[in-house]
Amino acid sequence: MRALLFALMMCLVSFPAQAQYGGGTGEPGDPYLIYTAEHMNAIGANPGDWQKQFRLMADIDLARFDGRQGRPPFNIIGTYYGNGFGSVFDGGGHIISNFSYTSEDRDYIGLFGYVDGAGAEIRNLGLVDPNVAAGKGESVGSLAGGVGSGTIDACCARGGSVTGNRHVGGLLGYGSGDVTHCYSTAVVSGTEYVGGLVGFSPLGVVTHCYSTGAVSGEDWCVGGLLGGSWFGSVAASFWNIQTSGQAESAGGT
Repeated sequence: MRALLFALMMCLVSFPAQAQYGGGTGEPGDPYLIYTAEHMNAIGANPGDWQKQFRLMADIDLARFDGRQGRPPFNIIGTYYGNGFGSVFDGGGHIISNFSYTSEDRDYIGLFGYVDGAGAEIRNLGLVDPNVAAGKGESVGSLAGGVGSGTIDACCARGGSVTGNRHVGGLLGYGSGDVTHCYSTAVVSGTEYVGGLVGFSPLGVVTHCYSTGAVSGEDWCVGGLLGGSWFGSVAASFWNIQTSGQAESAGGT
């Protein structure tokens, strides 16, 4: 009887974590499986899982989590330095459409608010028609608001718009990690450090990337590909002068 009760208790303890996703344990080689918008939204509501691994298994639409007309807002994954997403999210080549988020003063806004960790990686993921409006917020992007360390690989933002105050980019707002094989066509606007792909990349490495979306800003740190970069590097990456409206960039050709 004791053994039976113990087994039952263990099942009850483990059930919620299993139920909120579509399978898996979150461990390397057995990531949590994401099939629905509800699964995706559950990640941001569970900070204890931000060091677990995930894999998207289907195209999903996040329109039901846009925070409008009584609908709940999306739970951003990772919030700030020291509380970011630090593991692997593999999009599996799938698309997340209609990610929307509106805030007047929140910093680190994106599908992932903050990504940080030596093994952190967001890969193989496409966003279609993301719309992020941050008002006075800083570090704003469609995919990620900020990356302290880690890698963004083979990701894109197709269409949509991103607006904010400082460190605003079509894909990534603020990044000190590596951005490879990515692109953005989103319309981007802000005040300071505004870029078609990345707003501000102080130490990051950007390679084999491009952006074509219109870019506008009020300060001088506005660029077709990158708004600003201190000690970062850019290689084999490009922006379109005509479509972006910007003849300059902190990096790229």
